[in-house]
Amino acid sequence: MITTSAAAGPSSPTVSPHIQQLTEDMLQLAETIAISEEGKQLRDNLLTRVQGILNTEWPKEAKIESFGSFASGLGTDSSDLDLVVLPALPEQSQDLPPGRYQDLYVLKTLFLRYSMKDVEVIPAARVPILKFTDHKTGIKVDLNCGHYNGLYNTRLIEAYVRIDDRVRTFLYVLKAFVKARGINSPPLGSLSSYCYTLMAISYFQTLLLPVLPCLQDPHLIPHNVPNPGPFGSTRHINVAFTDPSRIRPCIPRNSMSLGELFIGFLEYYGSKFDYRKSCVSIRCGGVIPRERHGPSSWMKHEFVVEDPFILDFNAAGARHNMMNIIRHEFQAAVQALRDGRGLSAILTAKAPYQMTKNSCGIAMGVPSDPPPTHANSTAATSTYSVDSSSAFEPQNGLAEYVLSSSSCIIPAGDGLGLPQIVEEGAVALTFKQLMAVFMGLILGVFLASLDQTIVSVCATTIANEFHSLNDAPWLGAAYLLTTTSFQPLYGRFSDIFGRKATFLFAIIIFLIGSALCGAAQNMIWIIIARGIAGIGAGGILSMVMIIIADLVSLRERGKYQVVGPLLGGVFTDKATWRWAFFINLPIGAITVVMVILLLHLPQVKSSFKDKVRRIDFLGSLSLICGLVLILLPLNWGGSAYAWDSPIIISLFCVGFLVLAAFCVVEWKQAAEPIIPFDIFKNRTSSAVFLTSFFIGMGYYGIMYFMPLYYQIVRQESATSAGLEMLSLLVSMVIASIGSGLMVSQWGHFRPFIWVGLVLATIGIGLLRLLRVGSSRSQEVCSLVVAGFGLGLVMQTIVLAVQSSVDTKDVAVATAITTFFRTVGSAFGVAITSAVFHNAVQDNFAPLIRSNPDVAKVIQNSYLAPTFGPELEHFILCAFMQALRKAFTVCTPFIGLAFLSSLFIQHHKLRKA
Repeated sequence: MITTSAAAGPSSPTVSPHIQQLTEDMLQLAETIAISEEGKQLRDNLLTRVQGILNTEWPKEAKIESFGSFASGLGTDSSDLDLVVLPALPEQSQDLPPGRYQDLYVLKTLFLRYSMKDVEVIPAARVPILKFTDHKTGIKVDLNCGHYNGLYNTRLIEAYVRIDDRVRTFLYVLKAFVKARGINSPPLGSLSSYCYTLMAISYFQTLLLPVLPCLQDPHLIPHNVPNPGPFGSTRHINVAFTDPSRIRPCIPRNSMSLGELFIGFLEYYGSKFDYRKSCVSIRCGGVIPRERHGPSSWMKHEFVVEDPFILDFNAAGARHNMMNIIRHEFQAAVQALRDGRGLSAILTAKAPYQMTKNSCGIAMGVPSDPPPTHANSTAATSTYSVDSSSAFEPQNGLAEYVLSSSSCIIPAGDGLGLPQIVEEGAVALTFKQLMAVFMGLILGVFLASLDQTIVSVCATTIANEFHSLNDAPWLGAAYLLTTTSFQPLYGRFSDIFGRKATFLFAIIIFLIGSALCGAAQNMIWIIIARGIAGIGAGGILSMVMIIIADLVSLRERGKYQVVGPLLGGVFTDKATWRWAFFINLPIGAITVVMVILLLHLPQVKSSFKDKVRRIDFLGSLSLICGLVLILLPLNWGGSAYAWDSPIIISLFCVGFLVLAAFCVVEWKQAAEPIIPFDIFKNRTSSAVFLTSFFIGMGYYGIMYFMPLYYQIVRQESATSAGLEMLSLLVSMVIASIGSGLMVSQWGHFRPFIWVGLVLATIGIGLLRLLRVGSSRSQEVCSLVVAGFGLGLVMQTIVLAVQSSVDTKDVAVATAITTFFRTVGSAFGVAITSAVFHNAVQDNFAPLIRSNPDVAKVIQNSYLAPTFGPELEHFILCAFMQALRKAFTVCTPFIGLAFLSSLFIQHHKLRKA
């Protein structure tokens, strides 16, 4: 309850009527906002229930206490309940042992059992917390273990609030104001409610007649008030308050009205406070100079508010230039209040500010909903200015606010701010010539795309025919192993021998491998043949992207890079599995003829002998050997050999040593390195490489294990499994085409990458929910979401890296991007295969003990129906549990791809 007389304080006879009205409005608003008695009772009861739940399985001496706005007397009926678990610790030790936050996971299980909703651990927060929602009241709870600083901050603020009733009313109104004006959102770069509270207390301490004393000054505290004891950490300081009712008030008492205090606060931080030199410190009674207190890093901060207990922590986390926005809001509010427009004028809701960069590269805060365009704005420039006289004029019930920086003029351009630059080195072709060339390139991509999708759905059939289901993942692993090892060589080889010759070489090697695959008579034969085909496939995928980079401008590439997957994705096997490989031969022959006749690119004018001399043989050999030595144990570990076996450990050690030698050779010796290390100095290219690596890990794991799901759990044929996979492939194609067209139109690629990876993470995560007997709609929805997300990003990251490097490095950068994706694929397939096979062995162990013949199903899944319906169900469940573990492993890989993509910078897409 807000006490009117005490909260308002006697006003000066000279106070204007609109200031008096402001005071009355503030009291009325605070009365409306303040938490009701029912709200208090609900939270007190919830606190008691949580304590009871905790004591069921947690140490009985543990204690729950509340902190935050509710505990400090500043709560509302919508306030969350902040709780801290205080285990019994030695009296003088208030710090928890390292890693104590992991107890939150124990609590998560406990609260889930008691039907709490939305239970989630946030371990990466500055203070790790457990979040949940009470199923009875809907109150949200944030719980942590041993966060004493939050508890003592709450006690301190509660003490200040109880000293003078004006403080509670003032803080309610201040929080309503900053929230309404969109400057109370730390995730978007502005200040927190806690920071605004410290600013208000500091202002009250710095007045000529202070409203509040300094409660951390022992000289103001009666000697008979006990000291709560020192903190265990050297980063904390002692406090000297526990009973605010016994603290001496400030004498003489400040008698300013709430209206005067509120306008004074806005004016103080809007115009008078020296943000460059001063630091807010309620510990020292108001303000201290930055250079004499706090760490040196504070000098770089735009605004510093010292935490009362953690002295080197800046509670003001405002991003660059955000304080200018907050000051402008304060100044405009002062003008509106002095003009008598009232409290309602400055409480008009507005979208929160978020930090963006203008064309001058200066970080600026803009509303999430951009301001309207005014009639007097011109096409050539866009300038904004803060106009305090009109900032709070209502229009259609909402305030119009114009933010700006008059010092930065946005230049006119083509609508995207993109200069008209012709890309150096691009080959000029007519549209008909371009389409003719693309027919050959399309068939090239068709070959590689066909091989990836077809083998994934045929693997189970092939393995069952050769009675070697355990070796089925090697059909993909061998292909990826050689593709990965040879792929980075093609970028440099194409610079030495020419694009056309290198492309033809890759196609021919691929066709030789495909022919050997189709003629295979045993599992070893086909695995070796798959490795040969992989050598050529690595070149096809790299060379098509490189040739497209030569023929089409960056702004237009997105339209054409999706055509190959469009055709490859809709192909399904209609005959024996051998035709999955033989079909490559006629298509490959047509491709070779079309490339020879139609693809005309600049020739590298030098003798063959000179070209051979340019090859980095030592680097090539060390790279291939190093990758093979690492990829082999990844595939053998957990199946052929134990992970801790000497051969696995030895291969890893030797492999990494050989790769280290490769790095030394490329850095110190190679005249034309396969991988120029300077390219990693580019932030965007490094981020793209890492993103591509994680995408490969997640995507190819799904591509190899979803067909296993359809053929083993669903007991479908290879053809049916291929058709089922079309929901993934078709959605990828649609998203790829759409993103390609929109990137070409807008010139921006980052939003497509980010949205795509979020959708892909969700879609692949949904696959983990599949069960034996799951509906078709659940399967299709999961694959469509994943496919749409992957389609948005697969080709777009290639555009990102090509736009970030010089023209001379486009071929190498493109090859490295594909290389990292393929490396990720090899790692992903190997890791998920190891997880899958280990899970299969564990799940089948009890079934084999009861019926030894069940072991045959591990080698040939088509035998499952022969064991009768009941045992067949258990067999399928055993396979399904193993597949779910594989899907679970794939999900965080795509999540890591999203995190790495956040470091990709925007680059202009050059026009040709």
